[in-house]
Amino acid sequence: MEVCHQIEKTNLSQNIALGFFDGMHPGHRAVIEGLYGGNGRRAVLTFSKRPQSLISGEAGDCLTTAEDRLSLFEQAGVEMLYELDFEEMRVMEAGEFLCVLRDALCAKRICCGYNFRFGKDAAGDIPLLKRFCAENGIELFVAEKMTFGDEALSSSAIRSKLENGEIETANRMLGRPFGFSLTVIYGRHLGSALGFPTINQILPPELLRPKFGVYVSRVTVGERTFRGVTNIGFKPTVGSDYCLSETNIIGFEENLYGKKVRVELISFLRDEQKFRSLEELQEAVFRDRKKSMEFQSEIFTN
Repeated sequence: MEVCHQIEKTNLSQNIALGFFDGMHPGHRAVIEGLYGGNGRRAVLTFSKRPQSLISGEAGDCLTTAEDRLSLFEQAGVEMLYELDFEEMRVMEAGEFLCVLRDALCAKRICCGYNFRFGKDAAGDIPLLKRFCAENGIELFVAEKMTFGDEALSSSAIRSKLENGEIETANRMLGRPFGFSLTVIYGRHLGSALGFPTINQILPPELLRPKFGVYVSRVTVGERTFRGVTNIGFKPTVGSDYCLSETNIIGFEENLYGKKVRVELISFLRDEQKFRSLEELQEAVFRDRKKSMEFQSEIFTN
């Protein structure tokens, strides 16, 4: 997949999907699948940062890291990714934006969600897009609204579930486990001293913080997958300056410092808590390990 951070004129016919695609949940994947309906190069026009977070000034609400989102695009068969600066694009009038799609990006098919808005002050809507495409011989694919139970399937609904610790529901809405692939950093080796070595990973600023607490997790190291127990938070018993993911990988003791490891959260076990002693912490972790093994016993064995 080729990645471009600015609009560059092309003579190649393109099928272009529009949106931020945070989390790449089934609704987003339906838009991406629309790219396969035409003969052009499969392209996505998106932004490097979530537009709503830039507008509100609040960070830390993305469902994937920037690197994981690129990987999901590639897995979906996207051949060209235009990852643009939202601050530069937000001042562009809706009509001007459509002309860029037609003239610079050679759009022959445009794909978007049912509620897609575009242009300055989000003035552009689906009716405008339909008229423009009809007048310019461009195919238009609009993915229908998806629901999960009684509510619309959306990134904001998934965020709410994650923040409330409803990880199993969030995973069903995402269509895969919520997780992250991050570099393992050096810690204090306290877990090893207490009999449960852990890996520490700093959650990047843009990534949503799920409810702080302890989770049953699944850990991928290279091609191998292990059960795990993961604490998300600030390690209140011993303290931390960063929001960390700290994971005990059950049945694994190799050195992973400096390596990228994928951690996926499977089920919420308990709230993060401060223990009166390291002995109490040790007992709690061993209880968590047992619960994790029992929970995942029917999913896989190491």
